[in-house]
Amino acid sequence: MRLEPVKNWVFDFIGRNVDPSRWCYHSRIHTRWVLEDVTLFATRSKVGEAELLRLQVAALFHDTGYSRGGGNHEAASAAIAVTVLPRFGFPKEELNRIAALILATEFPPRPRNFSEELLCDADMGRNGADDFPEAAALLRKELAAGGRLMNDAEWVAFETAFLLNFRYFTPAAQELRGAGVMRNLERLKLEFGEKEL
Repeated sequence: MRLEPVKNWVFDFIGRNVDPSRWCYHSRIHTRWVLEDVTLFATRSKVGEAELLRLQVAALFHDTGYSRGGGNHEAASAAIAVTVLPRFGFPKEELNRIAALILATEFPPRPRNFSEELLCDADMGRNGADDFPEAAALLRKELAAGGRLMNDAEWVAFETAFLLNFRYFTPAAQELRGAGVMRNLERLKLEFGEKEL
């Protein structure tokens, strides 16, 4: 059970099966971000090697279900993982754990244990990251592609409400990204103007 072959398979799968004109946020870039963040948060939290691999694999698969559309994509993602991972030597007990991690990323997240908290934090890692504006622009474009068009004022209200109510679950994510959420709120004010907030 090694990460690199799984990573290569997932990125190839997403590239071939997830329509980038419709899912420009939930794409390879988001998957890469979640993988990087879950690795960062789990390492900072001193998670063991086996659990780190589980988290990384779940991060890779967590949005593969967008290949089947946006509705209930977490269940579709878990099903894809359970079907594919035996090819990479993952035993059945690992499949169930990885599937549970993937299912925990359903929005709004309701993690039941620390590992699920880590993956949910990684899934929302951009909220406190320096590249939040890039991620937000991709999300806005994706929402518009799905018919949810917002003018600048509506977008700022949407993002502001989300960020004001958002909190990371784990101490590692809070420490590494918590202050960034507030910085990104300030960036919204600067980009769109105070009057619109």
